[in-house]
Amino acid sequence: MLNRYASGNIGIGKHSDTKDNQVIAVLSLGAERTFVMTPRASSKGVPKVRCGDRKWTLGNGSLLVMQGDTQKNWKVRGSVFIGSSGR
Repeated sequence: MLNRYASGNIGIGKHSDTKDNQVIAVLSLGAERTFVMTPRASSKGVPKVRCGDRKWTLGNGSLLVMQGDTQKNWKVRGSVFIGSSGR
C-alpha cells in the first residue's frame, strides 16, 4: 500500500494494520514527519507493553520497518510535517 499526502497538513490517525501483514515498511519522502507508536491496551484496559509512546522523526529517505508482534501490541500514527514546506 502507498499513501501520498496532498499537503503537509495531512497525516494518518492512530491505527493498527491487520495481523496478516507480517512486515510493514514505512518510507518517508519529502518533508520530515513524526511517527508515533502507542501501546495497545488489553481487553482489561492494561497496556500490552509497559511504556509510554515512542516517537521518531522520519526525514526524507527514512525507512522504518515493523514486524513480529508490532501490530498486536502497538497502534501507530503519522503526524503532519515538521517545518514550513514540502511533502
